[in-house]
Amino acid sequence: MLDVFNEFEEDLAAEGRSHFVYYAREEFLKDRDHVASAIDCYIRQYNTSEEHAYDGLNQRIEDAWKDVNQEILKPVVVPMSLLTVILNLLRVVDVLYKDEEGFTTISQNTKDMIKDMFIDSIPK
Repeated sequence: MLDVFNEFEEDLAAEGRSHFVYYAREEFLKDRDHVASAIDCYIRQYNTSEEHAYDGLNQRIEDAWKDVNQEILKPVVVPMSLLTVILNLLRVVDVLYKDEEGFTTISQNTKDMIKDMFIDSIPK
């Protein structure tokens, strides 16, 4: 359906009336049940390609990890045990979502990681 909006927008842009399609597209997206992904939001916000959106989001993730690592090393009032729990939660999220969406759609890769950690783990 969005392809149809893009075709209409090109035709109407030639006539100087592309703003009509913008509002129609926004209403269509608002009314459907689909929730936009981070990639969709990035593409819309920065008006860029999908490849550039992936690169941009990966750079933000990398920068966020640098911030977390720098902040965890600074002395704070919060107990280190609490910070460790938060850091471990971030690590789990990173592992599950790094290359694919591994939480709601469990892939063989996710199953193998869980098996390696809990069943075939290396004893201390």
